[in-house]
Amino acid sequence: MVNKDEGKREKWTESEIAIDHPLRKKEAIRDPTIFTAGLTTNIVGLHCDIAVLDDVVVDDTAYSEEGREKVRNQVSYLASIAGTGSRTWVVGTRYHPKDLYFDLVNQIVEIRDDEGDIVESYNLYEHFERQVEDRGDGSGNFLWPKTLRYDGKPFGFDIAELAKKKAQYADITKFRAQYYNNPNDLSESAIKPEWMQYYNPSHVRQEGGQWYYKNSRLNLAAAVDFAYSLNKKADYSAIAVVGVDSSHNYYVLDIERFRTNQISEYFDRILRLHHKWGFKKLRAEVTAAQEVIVKDLKENYIRVHGLALSIDEHRPLRNKEEWMGNVLQSRYQNRQMWHYSGGNCSLLEEELIQQKPAHDDLKDALASAVEIVQPPSFKALVEKNKMQVKTAPIHPRFGGVV
Repeated sequence: MVNKDEGKREKWTESEIAIDHPLRKKEAIRDPTIFTAGLTTNIVGLHCDIAVLDDVVVDDTAYSEEGREKVRNQVSYLASIAGTGSRTWVVGTRYHPKDLYFDLVNQIVEIRDDEGDIVESYNLYEHFERQVEDRGDGSGNFLWPKTLRYDGKPFGFDIAELAKKKAQYADITKFRAQYYNNPNDLSESAIKPEWMQYYNPSHVRQEGGQWYYKNSRLNLAAAVDFAYSLNKKADYSAIAVVGVDSSHNYYVLDIERFRTNQISEYFDRILRLHHKWGFKKLRAEVTAAQEVIVKDLKENYIRVHGLALSIDEHRPLRNKEEWMGNVLQSRYQNRQMWHYSGGNCSLLEEELIQQKPAHDDLKDALASAVEIVQPPSFKALVEKNKMQVKTAPIHPRFGGVV
């Protein structure tokens, strides 16, 4: 493969480097300006014609947003040290769906004319990726079928060899990452696809200021998961509205997912859902970045508009994934959770069944809403039934309830 023009750079995955590329090897050997450095090396002020990124994403940095951001920031310095017409070779393993390699594969170059209109666009990196076998269960066609080398020693994979490799991994997701470039293994999912249940939204109704699913009264609550950083519009924010009945059935009533770095849009989204559903309580995660957003929402939006809405400030535990699992897994397994079909619920289901989804904003908002919503009390239901009997019409001739 060669560059289409001088402005483009290339991505070479571990699979391709393992295959013999004599021209590429000769080119690398005779080129004296190839640059290699560790992730923590200070590269500012250096210059190169070829930059090689070899396994800069590792599991220590892949599984937290802070770690992924650290890698992105260091790699972004390459733009300032790479010379005109330079190339970047990238080799690595996918440990997380939202890692550096995801960013690189999706980077787009846009060429604009004098009026600012896009006249051409293309991917910045050429992308080559292969899996050890093409079915995903060990029974497909292998990239390197097991055979004997010239010296009589075995080389490559078959079903038995791959099964041995898999058995050596305590964490199956790392096996998937290493041999399939897939950070998720659905067989290890905490929440199974078969646990998903669906309700008919046409049976959700409002009566006398209360919400019902069929004849069951629902109490409602909502939760918002803000983007990781207010300065990064690429991150998603999400709002989930949940209802629960007296039998502890939880209904996902509404989900919004959006990108913004404007506090006014957060409020507009919350206000629209508040007017639609009338929930009185909203949970909001408050870390160092989000605390500023919550304070602004309270003082400059909710209070000013006189909304009957309280914000429950939530500071998540250190292990956020474990917390979400504790809130949601048992409820899904006990068939207490109900989705509407399609829409953002489809995206929610992807986040639920994947161990390391590219985004967890919908799952996070759902877990927060489920944790704070309280089912209707038995006393309230009894009082409601008494009122229905007292106000029921009496037959004028024969008596009794009509």
